[in-house]
Amino acid sequence: MFRFTTLKEAARAFSAINNDYEKHSRTARQIAETFFDSKQVTQRILATLWDDRNVAAPTTIEMAWDSIINVLRMKPTNATLIR
Repeated sequence: MFRFTTLKEAARAFSAINNDYEKHSRTARQIAETFFDSKQVTQRILATLWDDRNVAAPTTIEMAWDSIINVLRMKPTNATLIR
């Protein structure tokens, strides 16, 4: 991952990527899979939801749907989902 604030720094970053494209491509894919994969994101959101309600997080998608339905039936709390 490269940070840059100037055109010169951006050009250096592109040069580094082009010099070892395979490595940077694999790394970019790992980052995307870790942080943007729908299953991963959903698990983090659900874990936060269940942590706030002191309920065990589901371990399968079927359990998740059942739990979501049950949570939606609960009375609202003052818990916030954003940390």
